[in-house]
Amino acid sequence: MGWLISFAVSEKRHRQQQRRQRRRASGGSPSTAQRGSGAPRTTTLRGSVDRELATLMADMAEITVIEAHEPRDVLEAEQWASCIVGTWHVTPLLEGDVEELFFPAYVSALEELGSAGALATLRAMSGVGAAIHARRARAAADRLAAGGLAEPPWAEDIGQSRPIGALLMYEEAFEDGVSVIVEFATPGAQPHTLGIYIDHNMGGLVKDVFLAGPLSEVRCKLGRRAPNGVGLALRELDLAEARARVEDALETLDHTYDPPVDGDVRTLR
Repeated sequence: MGWLISFAVSEKRHRQQQRRQRRRASGGSPSTAQRGSGAPRTTTLRGSVDRELATLMADMAEITVIEAHEPRDVLEAEQWASCIVGTWHVTPLLEGDVEELFFPAYVSALEELGSAGALATLRAMSGVGAAIHARRARAAADRLAAGGLAEPPWAEDIGQSRPIGALLMYEEAFEDGVSVIVEFATPGAQPHTLGIYIDHNMGGLVKDVFLAGPLSEVRCKLGRRAPNGVGLALRELDLAEARARVEDALETLDHTYDPPVDGDVRTLR
């Protein structure tokens, strides 16, 4: 799906360049009469872009719902939805929020599709992303469910994971980076842990992400020494500080051109 987003953005830029070249060829700046028609032209262009976006998201909806039956539990459903959102981050926007651009149109396309797979996808999407997008996906899913479509087995638990603890892991001798490790409790499932490595050598961006079992298991696997023989230090981390660190690192990531990060960063963000 990433290639589809990249292709659409590339095509949009290509058409914009063609329009600029035609304007230059016709004599540069528009005449007074042409300036007077600026508002209708802007409206027409905006409508064209909206139609292109709607078509793109309709294609994406038809492709993604094919996999809607695969998640077996709420964690798999949220991972799958996160992967979908991750495809939108393949091509960074120069301006604006990529999720603000794609999320509403994707939700609308799924609701228009109106199938059980679309309902499951909307439920999964309601568990990830910003609160405003989660509410939009949840409302669309409720409307489809009211029409009699069958809910996925994990529907009631989606979006109910809550952070219950966090650690900061770092090397005692160096300041190359830190890992923010957060444990989440999920109804009907064992706790899971999300680890985010923040690379200080790359300006403090998110360099790697991992998903694991309970925090107690992660502690055991980490041991007390890093692979390079340098001692590791662990300390308890307040949840508010953990969130602030991760949000700052994501902000840096989103303002870094073509960052050399692990592939899981996009799919688990």
